[in-house]
Amino acid sequence: YEQDIRGADPSPCVIYLHGNSGSRCDAVDAVRLLLPAGISVFALDLGGSGISEGEHVTLGVRETLDVAVVVAHLRRGGRVDRVGIWGRSMGAVTALLYANRDPSIAGIVLDSPFSSLTALMSELVDDFFSASYVAAPRAATRLALGWMRSSIKSRAGFDIHDLDVLRTVGTSHCPALFAHGADDDFITPAHSHARQVADAGEQGVRDL
Repeated sequence: YEQDIRGADPSPCVIYLHGNSGSRCDAVDAVRLLLPAGISVFALDLGGSGISEGEHVTLGVRETLDVAVVVAHLRRGGRVDRVGIWGRSMGAVTALLYANRDPSIAGIVLDSPFSSLTALMSELVDDFFSASYVAAPRAATRLALGWMRSSIKSRAGFDIHDLDVLRTVGTSHCPALFAHGADDDFITPAHSHARQVADAGEQGVRDL
């Protein structure tokens, strides 16, 4: 997405990364916000989503390869100078993982990322049993997570333990803006807050 009339000089571009079960069409709000500011937007269907090929999404593991292809394409075109990434949920995790590998990214906007997939899965199990007024034994939760890890490795070819973005603390220096709905009961705001605190310490975190 570009302005109808633009100068000859390269301009900033933001790559929009959708969430799980989403598509490139989810970029519409970002487009409405960024185009008037002279910032172009590149939206894509990540692997296994929209009209892109692929049987499985990997919640950020292989999606970083899609981002690498887009960044290389934008750099080759010569129409873009600074590149940023705006990701939602799975897309936010992908943005975090990719920016940790590519220091050329100018900044990232992170809407509702999870800090660790295994932590999120454990929370969902606990919430399910809490709704049933029955506590889930920790041993049973660990057993279930182990089974799911093995099943996902076999079916989709990735390890859920690789989706722990807290591991990137100390190695990523990309400016990041976190946004998280206070009432999000699927991926709770604690996930964003944990990453912010890990990056900057309590003194570097401000809730708006």
